[in-house]
Amino acid sequence: MTCQTLIDCQTLAHHVEKPDWRIFDCRSSLVDHNAGRKAYQKGHIPHAIFCDMKTDLSSTVTETSDRHPLPDFDLF
Repeated sequence: MTCQTLIDCQTLAHHVEKPDWRIFDCRSSLVDHNAGRKAYQKGHIPHAIFCDMKTDLSSTVTETSDRHPLPDFDLF
């Protein structure tokens, strides 16, 4: 299995309907926590799954972490 994080639009268009591909919409704003979800709800790439910066892509903030610490890899 191969994993690519960034691809061009042409490659995405060729694979968007393939069931073994996952497309994650990670739009966010540090000013408005709900901005990414609102933008996703207005429109997104077909079959894309919204991932929230605070709840899906970050672990709990601690005294020694920044505001969006990486999630535990095994849980992610």
